[in-house]
Amino acid sequence: MSNIVVQKFGGTSLADTDRFKAVAKIIKDTSKNGKKVVAVVSAMAGETQRLIDLAKEVQEIPDPREYDALISSGEQVSVAVLEQMTFMEKLELIRLIQKIFLKIYLQT
Repeated sequence: MSNIVVQKFGGTSLADTDRFKAVAKIIKDTSKNGKKVVAVVSAMAGETQRLIDLAKEVQEIPDPREYDALISSGEQVSVAVLEQMTFMEKLELIRLIQKIFLKIYLQT
């Protein structure tokens, strides 16, 4: 049996700081059971659509490279906030970045 658990947290589970705290607790509780957690996070609730609307407001057909950079910034915010929460939970982590999706590998 694998010692790695992948947990995916979408926008509504990252809607506000209380939800981020709940996610950090889920990760901490899972890691207490001797598992290594890979947490994959999306942008906060509503953030991706806000960024899409912003891009289209500036340019009807946005440049693909700049569009990708703008849209992926939502995930980067989620990673940074979750990093802060996991630090408060005294979890050591390593940030891994792959294209648009940002992954956090937590070491316990």
